[in-house]
Amino acid sequence: MIAHRRCDFLKSLMCAGFALASFQFMNSALAANEELLPPPPVKVLQNRFFNKALRPEFSIFAGTLLSESYTETTSFGLRAGFFFTEWVGLDYAYTTFQVSDSPDLEALRNIEVYNNKPKQERVLIEPSYVSLKNLHSLLATLAPIYGKINVFDLMILYSDIYFSAGTGILQTNQGSKKPLILGVGQRFYFAKRFNLRIDAQDQIFQQVRENLGQEKKSIKHAWTVSCGLSVFLW
Repeated sequence: MIAHRRCDFLKSLMCAGFALASFQFMNSALAANEELLPPPPVKVLQNRFFNKALRPEFSIFAGTLLSESYTETTSFGLRAGFFFTEWVGLDYAYTTFQVSDSPDLEALRNIEVYNNKPKQERVLIEPSYVSLKNLHSLLATLAPIYGKINVFDLMILYSDIYFSAGTGILQTNQGSKKPLILGVGQRFYFAKRFNLRIDAQDQIFQQVRENLGQEKKSIKHAWTVSCGLSVFLW
């Protein structure tokens, strides 16, 4: 009886030892497979070549006004900005506009039109339009997109894309306006302090145009595109 119990105890002990050895072998095999497997792919590259947070930015820029029939308008200005984080900041800009007559306006003025009076006096054709003088603007800026661009395997461009919205004081030949300003832009960084900026903005305000002796109000979209050089301090 005692011998039989010893035999059962030895069998149980042998089974437990075999199970433990099998478990350890499986763990060793899984660990070896994990070492052989490639690492998981990187989804987002977090390292930044250029940091904007808590660094004042100053820039100069020049641009042009688009979609104008009666004027040829160029813009020049200065900009100061500050980013509170890498994504959120403020931009103040002063822009001055230089306006000249377009070829369409000159051709329109050269058309000879006479009234129906007996004396047949020539009537000068002068269309009603808005010309810009200068703009003070304050914009909130959001820069959620940052990336790297490979140019023919010769160089890497670091860039971010940003969106802006705000208002300002716009001086025109029709007086002072307070436009709604919406914009989008892109920076291309080089060195550790400098970047090239390209900005497109829409100044939206109410204009007054004269038609057959009557004044009509409408919404004006003054699209501007500018290119500038910026420097970050510190």
